[in-house]
Amino acid sequence: MMKLVQERIGKTLIAVIISSLAIYLFAMYALVDPKDEGTANSVQRNQESVKAYLENMYKKKSIISISAGQEHKLNSPNYDQTVIKDYYNFMKSQNKIPKETGVCWAAAQASVLKFNGVTGTGKEIGYRVLDRANFLSYWDGEGSFDFAKADSLLTTMFSCYHKNKKGNNDRYDIYDTLCDEIDNGRVCIFKIVNHEMTGCGYVTYTIRYSQKNVWGKTVKKTEKQDFVIVNDTWSDNSLRQYSYFPECEIGTNVFSRWDFGITKVRKK
Repeated sequence: MMKLVQERIGKTLIAVIISSLAIYLFAMYALVDPKDEGTANSVQRNQESVKAYLENMYKKKSIISISAGQEHKLNSPNYDQTVIKDYYNFMKSQNKIPKETGVCWAAAQASVLKFNGVTGTGKEIGYRVLDRANFLSYWDGEGSFDFAKADSLLTTMFSCYHKNKKGNNDRYDIYDTLCDEIDNGRVCIFKIVNHEMTGCGYVTYTIRYSQKNVWGKTVKKTEKQDFVIVNDTWSDNSLRQYSYFPECEIGTNVFSRWDFGITKVRKK
């Protein structure tokens, strides 16, 4: 009888632990409001916007100065996804892309292809990306594009243009890996929450501020914040070539990391 009671207590305890863990994980992932963190809303479209973002981040501190370091960036084009979509719909007599459907992923692919020597205008290259993705059933013309297919699609597009290159997806150490790609002269596709862009550079901002320590003495401190330089796919070079995305908003935990990734370019 005592053994049976102990077994029941043990099972109950295990069930309570499992339930508590599940509730905790659910709260961490589903109930905590991330607001706009990691989304397209965090893309800063110019240096002034970056400084405003940092001022808001450090608004509880007395900011002394915010300064940008050297920008390490490559000359990849920014292609407006709306222009690409409109051209696709103009060329197609049926199965047109709905107005509300974004094709940022196709604009990012077109930018990477153009940087790697593909000929044609951005809208022409983007059209072929959309057409090929639809033909391969990677995209149905209406819904979102699955980033897991980004490397396969990029590889196919390089083949279409007779380039001996391929795509390679990566979801680990995203910022450091992206910086390595830039340092080696390669742009990449950069995925954030529900948006894809071209990762084409990086820059570090230095923030100097003062605050009182636990003894009430005012001390000066220095911190650094990194940003990915991107072609954001919302305009072309005539309006804006580069935008900025904060490295601190790239997800790294077991849940959020899958909303982020890069597609690198490699030789076949």
